[in-house]
Amino acid sequence: MKKTILFSLVLLFVLAGCNPSENTTPAELIGISINKTTITIDKDATYQLRVIYEPEDAADAAPAVVWESSKSRIVTVSDNGLVTGVRSGTAVITATCGKFYAECEVTVGSSTTTSGDYALTLSPDQLESVAAGGTFTIDITSNTEWSVEADNSWIHVSPESGMMDGTIIVKVDEATSYDETKGSITFYYGLSDTKTLDITRKGYQPITVEPESISVSIEGGSRTIKVNSERSFRVTDYDATHIEVYDNNTEATLRIKDNYIKELFQRGTTTTYKVRFTDGIGYKDVSVFQENPYCYAYRNGVPDTIPKAGGDYVVSIKSNIKWEITHLYGTLSEIDEYTYYTGDGRFTLSFKSNSNNLGYSGHWALTARLPDDTFVLEEVHSFYQKGKGDK
Repeated sequence: MKKTILFSLVLLFVLAGCNPSENTTPAELIGISINKTTITIDKDATYQLRVIYEPEDAADAAPAVVWESSKSRIVTVSDNGLVTGVRSGTAVITATCGKFYAECEVTVGSSTTTSGDYALTLSPDQLESVAAGGTFTIDITSNTEWSVEADNSWIHVSPESGMMDGTIIVKVDEATSYDETKGSITFYYGLSDTKTLDITRKGYQPITVEPESISVSIEGGSRTIKVNSERSFRVTDYDATHIEVYDNNTEATLRIKDNYIKELFQRGTTTTYKVRFTDGIGYKDVSVFQENPYCYAYRNGVPDTIPKAGGDYVVSIKSNIKWEITHLYGTLSEIDEYTYYTGDGRFTLSFKSNSNNLGYSGHWALTARLPDDTFVLEEVHSFYQKGKGDK
């Protein structure tokens, strides 16, 4: 009986200690900061930075902190936030925790000296480069250690640090645009002193071509294009099956084939071909306008109804291919010598007097062929000549 009572009391105390309300969810992180926003340390000295979580009870569930230095040659930082001064200058230490971050500016210098104790001069104190780029020497006169960095990827500096007097080599890459570009290199020395050397790089002159358009007959031909470019140029984006290109440093010769193509048979229109000249930065297009094959009766003097007295009627032809008159029906009509022609021409259709009582119907056809005898046109024209019985 006593054992039963004792067991019941123990169970009661255990249940009383299990309070569901004490199982709380970890707080959500809403931001972080660093215990210092700015510090100054000596070379080779260290300082421990730490992250402050907002709210504080969000620390346990927060992501791991990542530490970074903006200029590791001046200040380094360990994985747990320990900064070390490397050489004179200023850098920014960033702590990142998930989507939040905080910064601390760290200056490396000597606590026993002032900024006025340090000096650094440059010769030359500015650079100007042509578009092709180049290599330049900068002489440094200084009484302290220094470091240097470029603000653009097209500027390269070697070495990036030194002590006292020295020399650095600045290499400027070739321009990749027609625009002038500006950049700089910055020297860090003393406690937090800086000196900037400005660099200007000229841009290339845009590529030009002359002429920008040419007209070519249906037979084709050769044309010379003058190219003005400060860089080597290439010819691209053209129909190599129709146009051959031969180029050198200053010009290109286009050899255009004939346009006797059945699919291009149209009345008086042209086909436009493009030839692109590029210098690797921009481009200029040359338009080649070439005649398509055509043939048509642009002035047909033959009326639909011919009087019984007959007469002569002229038909004028516009053509840049071979044409002929075929399928001429009508016993009282005849044509002149121009039954076969290449290019513009005309023919005369002659009707004799119709002495018959009845009239008659007939027709003539204009046909055209390409030089390889490919048939492209048959244009049929009908007529009626009156007889004596017609009014």
